[in-house]
Amino acid sequence: MKTTILILLVLSSIMSGYCQSSEEYLNQGLLKLSEKDYQGAVADFTKSIELKPKAANSYNSRGRAKVYLQDYKGAIEDFTTTIEIYPEFANAYNGRGNVKIILHDYQGAIEDFTKAIEINPEYVDAYYNRSTAKDSLRDYKGVIADCSKAIELKPNFIEAHNNRGLAKAKLQDYLGAIADFSKAIKIDSTNTGLSFDKVTSKTANNQSSEGTVDTTKSQTPETNPKRAVYYYNRGNAFSKLKNYQTAIVDFSAAIKINSKFSAFYSNRASANAALLKYKTAIADYTKAIELSPGDSVAYYNRGMAKIALEQKDEGCADFKKASDLGLKDIDFSKYCK
Repeated sequence: MKTTILILLVLSSIMSGYCQSSEEYLNQGLLKLSEKDYQGAVADFTKSIELKPKAANSYNSRGRAKVYLQDYKGAIEDFTTTIEIYPEFANAYNGRGNVKIILHDYQGAIEDFTKAIEINPEYVDAYYNRSTAKDSLRDYKGVIADCSKAIELKPNFIEAHNNRGLAKAKLQDYLGAIADFSKAIKIDSTNTGLSFDKVTSKTANNQSSEGTVDTTKSQTPETNPKRAVYYYNRGNAFSKLKNYQTAIVDFSAAIKINSKFSAFYSNRASANAALLKYKTAIADYTKAIELSPGDSVAYYNRGMAKIALEQKDEGCADFKKASDLGLKDIDFSKYCK
């Protein structure tokens, strides 16, 4: 009996004196990060740092958690400290670059992504993220170059195909854009539903495995809202080529996936108007207005379709509403006396 009591006392003493290590707090924080408990993750990473002040991984991980909490200043401080401790930490440069995009410091972001690439020339997401910053600076040739490199390293990188297509469209290479959007749609059709929350929002789009949280979702290609955007982008490219009928097919596919986005209806309406299908166009403009009541352009375009059908009073009422909503520098006088 005395022996048993002694053993229990010894075990109790050991347990009461047990302290988690820095690595254990780090792992515990990473688990909370994956569960989207960002405050809890920050607390654990902070304890890890207290126990090991030069823990680069803990600073980097805390920076990631702070991004989700929109503490961008704190995130940059943590990524910067990570780099000071370990200058070859490519993920920290990538993470800091993403925050700089959020803060509209695009040139600073490009410098960080470039440094990450210098450290790791096969860092796929750094190329992609740099393309996002370049897009904001209207360096579309740079976007294409970076997306192409990302695709070379990861051929089924769906967002890189989409963003390269957008850059090509901005450079009026509509056939090239259509090829990229088609590839994105094809890749998405075999998507298993695995997705990642990105540190940046854009569109975002945009981070390495160290900067993402695995959040597998039960989506099929037919219900994936991103796929709707690929159809929409391709529809716009077809419209630029005046292939309106094919554009309508794509806009309709986008609407089938996501019926709550007003631009899908507005652009399908414009394609129908180009084919002189004004009644159909009016119906779509009306739906766009229902979804986005402040859309002055939709009111103006619906007014033009009504004028084409000799519905002068209704058309002029739409013109007035467009003007009231802030649409300026358009002369309605030749339609409305």
